[in-house]
Amino acid sequence: MGCASGALLHAGSANDNERIRKAVVGANRERAPRMSPPMERESVAQCTRRPHTARPMKRPCRLVLVGMMGSGKTSVGRLLAKRTGWPYADNDELLLQLVGKTPKELLSERGEAALREFESAALRMGLAMREPSIVSAAGGTILDLQNRRDLRAAGLGVWLKAGPAAIQQRAMGAPHRAWLDTGGLEWIRDAVAERDPLYASVADLTIEVDRRSSRQVARDVLTWLREVDTCRALLSGADQP
Repeated sequence: MGCASGALLHAGSANDNERIRKAVVGANRERAPRMSPPMERESVAQCTRRPHTARPMKRPCRLVLVGMMGSGKTSVGRLLAKRTGWPYADNDELLLQLVGKTPKELLSERGEAALREFESAALRMGLAMREPSIVSAAGGTILDLQNRRDLRAAGLGVWLKAGPAAIQQRAMGAPHRAWLDTGGLEWIRDAVAERDPLYASVADLTIEVDRRSSRQVARDVLTWLREVDTCRALLSGADQP
């Protein structure tokens, strides 16, 4: 067998909002080199992998979901927010707050460089949220070296790993998806080959999602979080999705 709604960002206080807005201001970025249906539940051990490289686990209890578009980050993030009661920030929603446009609109109107810049700014907003919290990162933010450093430092990375065919099935036709109108499956294959090693470099947990429902994936993330010292005490009332 293959392996696999909460609230959007609500900062709360004026101080929180000001702190989040200040996080948008960043230094110059160093660009990294380019390089289905639900199934019966399987155990976490069958469908997940632990960190690719040894990383200290004494980091903030801020869960950061990474992976390609169509991997289920938004659905899983909302399920986890509902069960934990933690605030959830979606990168595309933060982008709308910043510039009032979807990734597809930004790419069409202002080009790739502007899209990457604003997606990175939106990511910094999410990573500035007070812990415990859940953030889903736009798929392309992983290409930036400083973003990867920020992701490693800001919390616990969970990579929702999806193959090209599954990404195409889930993402094609979505009106807000950048890149897919002209690139299609060929673009997806190239992007997966380029990005997978980068996602792996920030992942504390990897879950293969091609044949997993969002509910199954969220359940396995919760099971794993209960093993993490910095998060265990904050999950005492969490339900299983």
